[in-house]
Order: sequence, then structure tokens, then C-alpha cells
Amino acid sequence: MLRRAATTTGLIMLLLSAIVVGGCAATDPLPRHAWVDADHALALMAERGAKVETLTARCAVAMRSGHEDVTFDGAVVARLPHDLRLRGWKFDRAVIDLTIREDGVWFWTAQQRESLESGSMLDAMNNPRARGTGLAMVIGAMVDGPWHQTEVQGDELTATQMLDSGWQLQATIDRPTLTISRYALIDGDGHVVQQVRLDRYVMVNDMPWPMRIVAEGYGRGGRGSGVGGASGQIVVRLSDVSLNEGLADGAFNPPRRAIRQNGDER
Repeated sequence: MLRRAATTTGLIMLLLSAIVVGGCAATDPLPRHAWVDADHALALMAERGAKVETLTARCAVAMRSGHEDVTFDGAVVARLPHDLRLRGWKFDRAVIDLTIREDGVWFWTAQQRESLESGSMLDAMNNPRARGTGLAMVIGAMVDGPWHQTEVQGDELTATQMLDSGWQLQATIDRPTLTISRYALIDGDGHVVQQVRLDRYVMVNDMPWPMRIVAEGYGRGGRGSGVGGASGQIVVRLSDVSLNEGLADGAFNPPRRAIRQNGDER
């Protein structure tokens, strides 16, 4: 399902670019939950996550791939589980527009680049079955189960989901606050191919929400393989986050200049 999601130079860097800036939300301490067991904790998180229908936010994005650093300001709008629109500006000039919907993916940059790299998470997003998982990861929401394995160690709960590809999606959860600190995509050899770290949580509409997201992708063999290193990193900071507000008509209509990405039903 997500087998071709091998680097952050593609969609994960762009999407995450849209989603994290510390800003104007309240900084009250997060609510703490009495611990019962892993199943109860995951059920509470799923119930909480199901209440999120839409997201709008401003963002500041810093991307690094190889020796290239890119920064831009942006805005993101999302309607779970399938729809997301990211627009980015540099010096008040539009530089990127990315639209993901249930029926496809559209992409445009100021360089008139026709597509993102093959092998990026965008390839996985072209698979409709993978979009819900991918969007939840990059906006810090709880990915739908089932979670096949759980482990408790100290204040951490680790939950693992087996993907159709034979890979694993692993979530690391802070037990006292029931917030996700890390998602990791792990290949069949046990190597981390991509990871998304989430922190600086604040309360938004009575919902804990990450205001910084750091996504990292790794080269051939993944992290810990001894082959290659981090192939890309993106740091996103959110501000002006709003949940469950009405969205404008046409919020997910891509611009005419955007190019639809080719994908299959893998």
C-alpha cells in the first residue's frame, strides 16, 4: 500500500510543509488521562480523532534535500479523510499548489515541474486506499486501525499496524496525554523508511494538536541499515489553526495550470 513511499523529497515534505507553525493557540497544559490499558487508550484516541472533520491553518515550511534548503510561507485546508489543499508563497509570489482529493492528485510549481519524484509518498497518495492513512499522518491525526500489536514501556505506548505491502506503520504515543509523538514507516527488513515527529501540542477547540511536524526520509535500506542517510527533512510550523469550521466552495478545486498526477490502484 505504501511500499513506494521511500523519501520525503516528494509529497510528505510538501504536505508536512503545510502543517506546522507555533503560534496563536492557547498554551494551557494538555489534559491527562487515567491509564486503563492499550485498547482503551486507542479507542479514546480514535473517538477523539473522529471529531475532526476539517482543518485550516497558516504555516511556515523549511525543507532540506541534499544540499538544497527551501523555505516558504503557506496555507493549508483539509477535509478528512481524503481532501487536502496546500498553497505556498515566497515573497508574496505563488510557488506551489498541491491538491489531493478522493478522485486524484494535482500539482503545480512556479518552475512548471510536471510531477513529483517517482518513489515519493505522492505515489502512494495516488492509491485511493492509502490517502486516508497518509493525510492523517501528515496533519497529526490518528490513523484508523486496526492496530495489530501494542507495547507499553514507561510513559510510551507503541502501536503497530500491518500494511498490505508487508510493511509496518508504527505510532509512538505519550500515555499521560494520549498524543502521538512519532509515526514511522518500516520496511520488510525492519528499517525505518520514513518518520514523522510531532510535538509542541496545544489545545485547539478542546483538541490536542501538534504545532510542529518534522518529517524525515532515508536513503536506500532505510534508517539503521548502514546504507545511505537521511535523504530529506521538512520542518513545518503551524499558526492560526482552526478545526471543524466551514470551508469555502471550491476549496479543493485545483488551479487550471495544475497537472494531474498519474497513479494506479496498486
